[in-house]
Amino acid sequence: MDELLNRLGEARGWEVDGRFVTVNVVGGRTQTVRCEEVDEGDGLMVRVSTEVGDAQQLDADRLRAALGLNWRLRHGSLAIHSQMLKMTHFLTAKRLPDELLVEVVEYLALTADTYEKHLFGVDVA
Repeated sequence: MDELLNRLGEARGWEVDGRFVTVNVVGGRTQTVRCEEVDEGDGLMVRVSTEVGDAQQLDADRLRAALGLNWRLRHGSLAIHSQMLKMTHFLTAKRLPDELLVEVVEYLALTADTYEKHLFGVDVA
């Protein structure tokens, strides 16, 4: 995974640190996306995820609204993990075209940054 991310990062202008990819988004903001291989018991998968913000800062109405946003997402879904609101997406590792990984990483980065900006007003990165 590290070699793949380094190669894609060089081609796309991403900053890559191991399995963490920092993508430049609109307005000089950045979003860090994690790409990790996981075995969910039925084969090797790649989990792509990024933080949106601290879920504890959101009231029940905003969390419900975030859950409603899942319906519109082209890639990934919103979830809460370790008290953080995150976007996450799984891909099958053995048939993963470079273009699809690039599309998912950049989509999650842009979308999570947009939600981060609107929900929290700060660039968590």
